[in-house]
Amino acid sequence: MNLNNAQLAIGANEEALKIFQEIGNKRGIANILCNMGQIYSKLNQPGKAIEYSEQALKISRDICDKRAEGNNLLNMSLSLEKLGQQEKAISLAQSALMIFEQIECPHAEAVRQKLAEWGA
Repeated sequence: MNLNNAQLAIGANEEALKIFQEIGNKRGIANILCNMGQIYSKLNQPGKAIEYSEQALKISRDICDKRAEGNNLLNMSLSLEKLGQQEKAISLAQSALMIFEQIECPHAEAVRQKLAEWGA
């Protein structure tokens, strides 16, 4: 993702976030926060990516959205791995895997592969 596209995506997501906040749509807020985390991850800013993913994770848990919870845990684990925090990354990925298996989400296989790649 180039910087110009990233800036456009960030701007669009910030506008959408304001709208979802105004109307009180928690699922929409969580989705936008997740998107922002992914954008910052692609910009190789894992610290900022984690901040957004943590916010999205909290809301996902509050509204009992298991798939989003698993996605946010996985996104955080990938960012933590970039920061060299392997043990914590593995722990969060294992939590994501448990959720994905529980809800029979096809993402479970990709998480298994990532954990194997990390030697977990």
